[in-house]
Amino acid sequence: MKPIAKKIAIFTATTLLSALPAFAGDMGWSGTDQGTSGNGVQKNECLLVAHNCNGTIYDLPQRIEKLQREINKGTAVYTPAELNYLKRELKEDTDMFSNMTEGGA
Repeated sequence: MKPIAKKIAIFTATTLLSALPAFAGDMGWSGTDQGTSGNGVQKNECLLVAHNCNGTIYDLPQRIEKLQREINKGTAVYTPAELNYLKRELKEDTDMFSNMTEGGA
């Protein structure tokens, strides 16, 4: 009986720990602890690595606008590699949006 109780306890603990991120949003823990540069301006880690997204979903025009805003922050906030990544994402998204709008016309 003791091994069964131990397995149930481990299963329960694992289940509770895996549910913590889901409850974090409901409890007001918003993932706004995004990386900051020395000047206090925040990086948008959700756009960089889908981290600290807090369930945010952008449609394509919103994402393009958000990417452009982040790119405009420049090297004061982002490393050159991160800026290159954001620029690639922006190009891919604008190309996709352009293809979608041209195809629908």
